[in-house]
Amino acid sequence: MTLAQILSQFKFVLESLVLQGLNLANRSFFCALMSVSTPDDLRESGNEALKAGDHLKAAEDYTSALQLDPEPKLRATLYRNRSLARLKLEEYEGCEGDCTKALEFDGADSKSLYRRALSREQLDNIKGAFEDAREANRLQPKDKNVLDLLERLLKTNAERQKKLQSAEHKAEEMRKVAFDKADDEQQLKALNNLLVLARDSETGAVSVWQNGVVIARLLRIVEEKSFNDEQAIAAIRVIDELCRSHKRAIKLIEMLGIPKLTRGHARERFLPGRLGNRPPAPLQRHLAHGSHEKHQARPGMVRGEQDPHHSPDPGARGDAHVAGVQRQGP
Repeated sequence: MTLAQILSQFKFVLESLVLQGLNLANRSFFCALMSVSTPDDLRESGNEALKAGDHLKAAEDYTSALQLDPEPKLRATLYRNRSLARLKLEEYEGCEGDCTKALEFDGADSKSLYRRALSREQLDNIKGAFEDAREANRLQPKDKNVLDLLERLLKTNAERQKKLQSAEHKAEEMRKVAFDKADDEQQLKALNNLLVLARDSETGAVSVWQNGVVIARLLRIVEEKSFNDEQAIAAIRVIDELCRSHKRAIKLIEMLGIPKLTRGHARERFLPGRLGNRPPAPLQRHLAHGSHEKHQARPGMVRGEQDPHHSPDPGARGDAHVAGVQRQGP
């Protein structure tokens, strides 16, 4: 028997006792006990708050109901309802998690698929959003909100692919000059162009990064005496820009190890008075964070190894990108 069922039976017994005529003091005590809410009570309260536009209270009521360990079907309903409240509150990671919990109970829950697609869109997981929207469309082929979302995701994906192809082409041309040509002036110009491309957009940074392949080539410029100081500085600045992404910074730490990074790559090439004797500032922050995290990492991890994780920037998209949610009920 669940806690919710026990609570419901307990309230029934208390109500019977009160009706049998207890003294005033005991009656007050039992009435107070009877005021304890059941999961169904809290669900109804959350639904009313959601209809009234009080999304924070709705989320709190659904959370309180979930803490009472309701039966599985009601639990799935509470997760689905809370996902809408969290979507309205722009808590996209929480919304995504709630939808996933609801879908574990019922994989054909089109509302949860749609809301998870919306949250994933905001979390910049376009592939995941498209997969959810496509499944929601299969289940509800006439739902205009889902159709609009699918159309928007297809357009976003096409634009990204176009930008990525363009950025990859530019990055490839610059890499040829930066790493394969002998002319110092051309190499320096190409390195500076890689910096501009990485700084311009995340798409550009991904193209320059090459899944980390570019790092070894940049470090060669930093460490080898055959490259001049201007080239070394330009290479360091490209690494600096790429490491503004937490995911890439952690990847770099995994590739090279914290001891090597904290010593500096051929320290004399960091040029005191120009860049100083330490790694670039963004990487320093991640090194400090990584040193703290490694003590909390999974058992058996070697020194310097990190669990890769990413908290994507939801971007600057506004309420228009969750259009259609307003017309949905719990």
